[in-house]
Amino acid sequence: MKLYDEDKVQWIQTCFLFVQIFYLRVPLEVFMKVLERRSGFRISEEELRDISASIPSDLRICEIIEDYVVASEIYQDPDFYREILYLQGDRDYYIPTYDEIMELAENGCLIHKKAYEELSDFLIRKVHMEEKQSKSLLTDLWEMIVLVFANDLQGPLQWLLDQIDQIALHVNRDDGLLQEAIDLYMTVYNSTNMPCNRGYAAVDMPRRALRPGNAPGNMPGNAPGNVSGNVPVIMAGSRRGVKARLPKEGAPGIRKMSFELDLDGDSDEFLLETQ
Repeated sequence: MKLYDEDKVQWIQTCFLFVQIFYLRVPLEVFMKVLERRSGFRISEEELRDISASIPSDLRICEIIEDYVVASEIYQDPDFYREILYLQGDRDYYIPTYDEIMELAENGCLIHKKAYEELSDFLIRKVHMEEKQSKSLLTDLWEMIVLVFANDLQGPLQWLLDQIDQIALHVNRDDGLLQEAIDLYMTVYNSTNMPCNRGYAAVDMPRRALRPGNAPGNMPGNAPGNVSGNVPVIMAGSRRGVKARLPKEGAPGIRKMSFELDLDGDSDEFLLETQ
């Protein structure tokens, strides 16, 4: 059995992790660009295929199938991943920096951005969390946004508000506190690298990539046809899919984030949902 350079194998596995979390599948030529984010790293396509095949199946998180790198877990839950692959449409692939690849591998998340720092500062100053507790919550929030709720705006928001509610029992929770939490969450959500955007954060996506289109080729999980953009809509008094109840005082902060807002109902609350 041929032995390969351990450092080279480790780097390929590290980049496979980015594929697993943010791409699910990616053309081989794009994956080669991800590998080359490490200064001086060079590998031929043939050697890459050989090294990938040499990794034990129980440790191999991605497979090379024809001209694609495909996350192995696609086959474990095809319905869930089919939806994400469909939402990806024909968007461009985000090419991460070396530091982002390493942060994901070492910490299991990407929370290095200013938006997360501002939310952390709020949790420490206003909710009176310890710094370590705040960092743990941000990691959990990232997982909620990226891994648990996927393309769902309101699920992670409700989770965050529940955490603040549990922790801030002795804090003066006026409308200003809630408003600030909503504003900061929206900025965090739009600044988070997402699988449905092929690794892009919403604020960084090229303009042409803002709506899903036809998923190319016949790779696993494709769904034909076009769908309208999955734009979050906030509906007053809606009874469908209730996940987050927020007072109407939070509306200005939502408006600032360019989300559609319907407050025609008589309810004193509005409900977050997506159409």
